[in-house]
Amino acid sequence: MGTTDAVRTVVQRHARIRSVFSDPVVLDPLALSEVHQLLDRRHQALRLDPNRPGQAPVTDLVVEKL
Repeated sequence: MGTTDAVRTVVQRHARIRSVFSDPVVLDPLALSEVHQLLDRRHQALRLDPNRPGQAPVTDLVVEKL
């Protein structure tokens, strides 16, 4: 993940990476609601105990500022 030039530089420099990845795929930016949804799903998937309530490592405000 990064700028297109940065990704291409890394991919082209290393043969092992070049054999797996080709040109980077450029995605449209996510809406803030999509970012929150993505992070929530990620946190749910990584919970050690699905029977206990999870706690996000950062607040929504921090995500919005980033």
